[in-house]
Amino acid sequence: MLVVLWTGFPSAFEAIFSTLFIPLSLAALGIVLRGAGFAFQHTARRARGRALAETALRRWRRSSRPFFMGTVVGAIAGGRVPVGQRDGRSR
Repeated sequence: MLVVLWTGFPSAFEAIFSTLFIPLSLAALGIVLRGAGFAFQHTARRARGRALAETALRRWRRSSRPFFMGTVVGAIAGGRVPVGQRDGRSR
């Protein structure tokens, strides 16, 4: 989807990713932590390490991705993403 947006609609891609960089970065962090949680859950040697991977990382990864992706969709649907260049002109 990102590649289609990038190649087909570069001005929309620029506006969305420059305006919503922080929530998109935090959503990506949640995705990375999901993979890390799965990896550490199976490779942790001590029960305490497994418990940390299962509880702390699970809470963050379950709540972060839906929240931040919902923030992005809400900002786009609510018209909070400016269209055009920095000086306000449309292309």
